[in-house]
Amino acid sequence: MYPILLSIGPLNIYAYGFMLAVAFLSCGHLFRKELERTGRDPGLADSALMAAVIGGIVGARIWSVAEKWQEFLEDPLGGLLSGSGLVFYGGAIGGALAVIWIVRRRNESPLRIADMIFPVLLLGYGFGRVGCLLAGDGDYGPPSSLPFPFAVSIPDALVPPHRHPALIGLGLTPGAPVLNTPLFEIVLSWALFALVWPLRLRRPPAGRMLGLGMCAMALERIVIESWRLNEPALGPLTAAQLFSVGLMAVGIGLVLWPRSAE
Repeated sequence: MYPILLSIGPLNIYAYGFMLAVAFLSCGHLFRKELERTGRDPGLADSALMAAVIGGIVGARIWSVAEKWQEFLEDPLGGLLSGSGLVFYGGAIGGALAVIWIVRRRNESPLRIADMIFPVLLLGYGFGRVGCLLAGDGDYGPPSSLPFPFAVSIPDALVPPHRHPALIGLGLTPGAPVLNTPLFEIVLSWALFALVWPLRLRRPPAGRMLGLGMCAMALERIVIESWRLNEPALGPLTAAQLFSVGLMAVGIGLVLWPRSAE
């Protein structure tokens, strides 16, 4: 694992932070190109990107605090300032609300702009998971005997398997291989992006690309969560899967909503 990609004196370049920056920049680049293609002001991409960064960090932190409320009550300041615990769905909601506010100020259609942004998130999400894979931050699956790269041995991870809360009672050795779920997420999210993104060229009605992006993102998380180590929240479903079911329902509604293309 490479949680620190590069050290320059006292300055450390962390893998997850670096890949998060790559994710934002790649999504921002594609969004700018799409604004240009549709005859809109490409400068909106810069404003939306900044809003997404700020809103995403705030939303992710709020979601993380809500998930770990008891831990937050024990150490409120530490819970707010911790560098860990940034949750994707909270970040997506916070970022989306911030971008909607920017888009309305520019007198643009939030639905049309969302059509451009949401499918691109699949690409950015894959880059984020590359950061998770490099850092070994605990997003892997249970112990596995599958060959590399489907299973990996990561004793030097930020959260090594033998110290993971969900695995600590199994008596794992530091080099025990675990299921490489970040790799599965990278492949699946990029494959879904490759399927969904070209459909925009068919000039679909407003909201359809947003709905397809929602369905793809929900499908990816529902599948991958079945292999991860998160605790069930309702029956066999984790909190992320429950949220994904709701996201998919909204996405299907947007895809099937009858209206003509503009």
